[in-house]
Amino acid sequence: MKLKAIVISILFLTASVGAVFAGQYSFSGYGTRWGGALFGSVDKSRMCTVRFSVDESSQSSDVAATFQFVNTGNVPIKGDPFFSQKVQLVSNDGKTYEVPWATEMVELKDGSRYEIPGTVNPEKVKDVVTNHPELRKPSPLEKLVAPLEDDSEEGDKNKFARLINPGGTVEKTLYIKDPLIRAVITSKNVKNVIFYSGVGKFILSPQP
Repeated sequence: MKLKAIVISILFLTASVGAVFAGQYSFSGYGTRWGGALFGSVDKSRMCTVRFSVDESSQSSDVAATFQFVNTGNVPIKGDPFFSQKVQLVSNDGKTYEVPWATEMVELKDGSRYEIPGTVNPEKVKDVVTNHPELRKPSPLEKLVAPLEDDSEEGDKNKFARLINPGGTVEKTLYIKDPLIRAVITSKNVKNVIFYSGVGKFILSPQP
């Protein structure tokens, strides 16, 4: 049983009973090789999509951003696509906006700590882990995404490294509580989303 898989399952289930996000704004693109931002060189072995969801019936500044990373190449990729969560929005008039994420930390009884969306109640996470063993089933994605054994002390990046096989998909939903970012997204004035991930830089363009 893997506590990380448990917490991921809990977050999906908890998020599903939260606010329903009506509008969706999607961006997609391949990774860039060194110098790709200048010369347009892309790395088609890795692809990323982000879908921003906004509850347009509410005046709340909440926005959900669901990232999906896919290994579109022929060899495994080592790393954690979401180790870095630095994201920038580039508007059509050339302005750049840094995206602030709304997160909280939860510590379980065994001392392990997890970063969870700010919209999720940490006490609910602990309650579900303790009292709902039916949710502790391994995710079906674990067949494609397997944590690596790492005995070194090279920091958090190696601690959460993964081996993502060809065709493997990794998803993560993050939450934003910022009225400016919400306004930029809903204005449809975003030219590109730049995602500085743990497996390279992605320049994502609007999907039709």
